Amino acid sequence: MSYPPCILSTNLHLKRAIPYVGSYVQQPFQEYLEKQKQHLHRKPGVAVAHDASFLQTVFGYILLVMVVYFLVSIIHSMAQHHAKRLQQHKDTTSEHRPKSD
Repeated sequence: MSYPPCILSTNLHLKRAIPYVGSYVQQPFQEYLEKQKQHLHRKPGVAVAHDASFLQTVFGYILLVMVVYFLVSIIHSMAQHHAKRLQQHKDTTSEHRPKSD
């Protein structure tokens, strides 16, 4: 799928209008789009460097943090469930034990 240059330039200019971060966000997106254009419009047999852009690196780290958070939350939930089960087992065994007064 290809987008007309006028739509892409409008999109980049709108990103610049984002308060505080617009000017910082616009440049990496513009670099990414240029690299994609060079990659897609290359002649057959010409190799293109596959270096990761800043934007790809940031998104990669965000994805990694999300996966780690997901795994930690699963482990935490399992630990809570196990602790609850142990406490219930402890409570039921203490109820059946005869009191020595």
